[in-house]
Amino acid sequence: MFDAFRARVGVVLINNGQILLIRDIRQKPPTFHLPGDIVKLNETLETAAKRSVKEQTGLDIDVEKLRYVRDDIGDGRHRLDAFFLGAISRQQELTANENQNFKVDWVNLEILESMDLFPQFLRAKILEDYRNKFRDGAGYVGALE
Repeated sequence: MFDAFRARVGVVLINNGQILLIRDIRQKPPTFHLPGDIVKLNETLETAAKRSVKEQTGLDIDVEKLRYVRDDIGDGRHRLDAFFLGAISRQQELTANENQNFKVDWVNLEILESMDLFPQFLRAKILEDYRNKFRDGAGYVGALE
């Protein structure tokens, strides 16, 4: 159970036509998520984004810009999701903090649309924005899924 209200961050990291995703292998078939986590008390969204990517992948990143904001409302709870575009800050190796439930994968963007990515709206938005070189600013996507 989580509090009635929470904020969560996710980070879009693209390198050489591939996107970094967290694969949840507890699900059959596996589901995929962007690196990210719940924002802790007294933590900024940017700090949460950097921390969660470091914890999950071992990578230090730069947070470039806010891309998508959405509300996830239901069953007596409300979560605000903020998704950032990030960049790997220097040449470094992926040292994922994997366990028996989660794996870290670089996935070819060409197959992203056919994957079970959560939240689902991200599949089309990331591909569209990637093709447009992420020129547009942040967008509120509303209460989806």
